[in-house]
Amino acid sequence: MSVFGSAEVTTKGDKATAAGVSLDLPLDRVAEQNIYAKALVLLNQRQREYDLVADTVRMEVREAHRRLLETAERYQILSEGLRLAQARVENTFALLRYARLSSRRVLTALEHLRDARNEAADALTDYAIAALNFYRDTEILQVRPDGMWQEGPDVPVSPIATTANTSVKIE
Repeated sequence: MSVFGSAEVTTKGDKATAAGVSLDLPLDRVAEQNIYAKALVLLNQRQREYDLVADTVRMEVREAHRRLLETAERYQILSEGLRLAQARVENTFALLRYARLSSRRVLTALEHLRDARNEAADALTDYAIAALNFYRDTEILQVRPDGMWQEGPDVPVSPIATTANTSVKIE
C-alpha cells in the first residue's frame, strides 16, 4: 500500500507564488520483508553448512597428522626393537660357540628377530599409508580417476603406466 498526497498553493496577483508537496510512503512492504527474511535464513544456513565442512576438513587433517606422528613414533620404537633383537641373536650365537647356552635359546632369539622384523615392516607400511592419507587430506596428493596418484593439483600426469613387470609408454 502506498500513500500519495499532494498539495498546491497558488496566489494570483502581482506576484505568482506556487508551492507543492508530494509524498509517496511505502507503508505495505510485507512481501519485501518476507523475501529479505528468507534471504537471511538462507544466508545463515549456507554459513552453517560452510562452517561444518570447514570444521570437518580441519578435523580430518588433524587426525591424519596425528596418525602420521603416531605411526612414525611406532616405527622408530619397533626399529629400535629390531636392532636389539639383532644384537640378541649375535650374542646368543657367540654364547653358543662357547657352549654357554642351548640351541633352543638361539632358536628363540631367531624367532624374536623374525617377529621384530615383521612388526617393523608392518609399522613401516602403516607409516607409508598414514603419510599418503595425510598427503591426500592436505591435497598434496591427487588421486586420478585411473587410481594412480600425482603430487599437487597442478602437476602434469606422466604418460607412463606401470603393469606387473614392465613399463609401457602410452602415446
